[in-house]
Amino acid sequence: MESDRALLLDIEARILDLERSLSALRTEQARIQERLNAYKYPVLTLPTELTSEIFIRFIPVYPAAPPLTGLASPTTLTAMTIRDTTRTPFEPRQIRDVAKAWIQRSEPYPLSIEITASSPDILRELFTQPLAMATARWEYLRFHFPSTFHARIGLSPMPMLRSLDCFSDLVNRFAGFIFYDAPQLRTVHLSGQAALKVTLPWAQLTCLTLLDVDAKECAPILRQTPNLVRCELCLLYTDR
Repeated sequence: MESDRALLLDIEARILDLERSLSALRTEQARIQERLNAYKYPVLTLPTELTSEIFIRFIPVYPAAPPLTGLASPTTLTAMTIRDTTRTPFEPRQIRDVAKAWIQRSEPYPLSIEITASSPDILRELFTQPLAMATARWEYLRFHFPSTFHARIGLSPMPMLRSLDCFSDLVNRFAGFIFYDAPQLRTVHLSGQAALKVTLPWAQLTCLTLLDVDAKECAPILRQTPNLVRCELCLLYTDR
């Protein structure tokens, strides 16, 4: 028992020393943090109007869409290191997370979205998670149909969608998309087999462009578009 009492006193003394050291470190930490908080980055001394102008002029004029990552993306304005993302391709999960972050930061403004993705997982998540990807704020949409995804997707409501541009390879087994609810959609541009891959509210369209399509494919579409005021057709020559 005498030995244990001595050991206990020794442990208590060592704990007290450690607590004193910890207190000193916390005091030093607070002083350093106070100095950092007092530092004002030079860019923050610029007038708000000038800072806004830098951001506005850096990215393309809306609705042109900047890339998600890389030198010409909005990320450049906030990142310290720029990597060549063409040499370091992202995993589908990373692309989804980056897209989600930028979309959330854009709230509550309308969005111009351009999608070129071959991963079925990315497309499924982008188009079927309306809250995360804010499809209700999509105003301009341009995307490439992949050949690796054979399902048919019914899209979430897009009440702000005004313009749709879809393009597809000539050989494509993708089943396509169904636009159930897009009451503002008036302008549609379809290339390749995209004309066969989408179900649209054809009757409300006023501008329609069909590129690289067979004449037989145009007729059923044109019969459903009585309100067109502008139509451009570029027929695909076949020997049939």
